[in-house]
Amino acid sequence: MVHIKLLIFALATQVIFCASILAYGGITSVPFIVFGICQWIPGSIAIAASPQFRKNMHSYLRTFPMEETLVGIFLAITLVVFSAGLAAHQISAGVNWDASAIKNYRLIDILPLHAWNWPIYLSYLLVFAPILHVFNAATEEFLWRGALLDSLLERFGKGTAIVLSGLYWGVWHVPMVVLLGWVFPEQPVYGSIIFSLSLTAWGAVMAILRLRSGSLWP
Repeated sequence: MVHIKLLIFALATQVIFCASILAYGGITSVPFIVFGICQWIPGSIAIAASPQFRKNMHSYLRTFPMEETLVGIFLAITLVVFSAGLAAHQISAGVNWDASAIKNYRLIDILPLHAWNWPIYLSYLLVFAPILHVFNAATEEFLWRGALLDSLLERFGKGTAIVLSGLYWGVWHVPMVVLLGWVFPEQPVYGSIIFSLSLTAWGAVMAILRLRSGSLWP
């Protein structure tokens, strides 16, 4: 089954990548841009391992469906604002969000000094951080909403394919959580569950947009 082979290949390369970063000293020991390269792995796998996707990729990228793309942007903004609301609630509850906490952000060096305080830092998270991460995350779509989703549709019904594509996407992040403590330091089990469930839900939304539009742009 093609989808199993794609998933195994993606997981194996992700584990090797994370183990290499760990052996080097962890994510704090390498430039952040190097760590971000792991998000290019799925796209490379899709292009290299799926001849059918290479044929379909042109049509997926040639079409730019305005309606579905705007829906995707709206949903993404809603998600970010909701997350920011939770952060604001934590701040009001007395969580420490001073300059020393902000300095823990891995890309802090690219921010001007006046952005190292609230609420300017929150504005950065809402506006500029998503734009920044689009560049290193975009090629992920070649696998998760491209080759893998197509393969799942050939094997299962649409609903199952949508859910599994998101679940596989979440599972692919597990090595980052377990080996590198990504986002959930010292919480490998809890972090893996949260990552997998949240990306299953968000991945399902993006899979629906891909299927409705016939395009990867949304």
